[in-house]
Amino acid sequence: MASKIGTGLFAGLIVVASMGAGTCAPTLTPGGKRVQPVSKEFVLGCRHLGVVVGISPKRPLRKRPGWSNSINAARNKVDALGGDAMIIIVRDRFVEQGRGFVYTTQAVALQCGLEE
Repeated sequence: MASKIGTGLFAGLIVVASMGAGTCAPTLTPGGKRVQPVSKEFVLGCRHLGVVVGISPKRPLRKRPGWSNSINAARNKVDALGGDAMIIIVRDRFVEQGRGFVYTTQAVALQCGLEE
């Protein structure tokens, strides 16, 4: 009986841990993949949609150029606003949040008609 309880508890912990692992690292949505970082000079004629902040508890992976969890979160937020471009203001800032630390990217969301 005790082994059945222990096995059930262990299986439940694995499910909870896997659910938490999936939410920690922001992955790009299909729309987020279309959002492109651009320079300030590129934005003439673009519509300003606001400022977004992407937050991730995971550190940036320097071994994969151009890949960052907090940038992925920001790109997804730009897409949610209807944007297709962004100007990165702050990239992967290490900040204290609550009892822990997170990485943030702040960006200006833009709609430039890149896919038209």
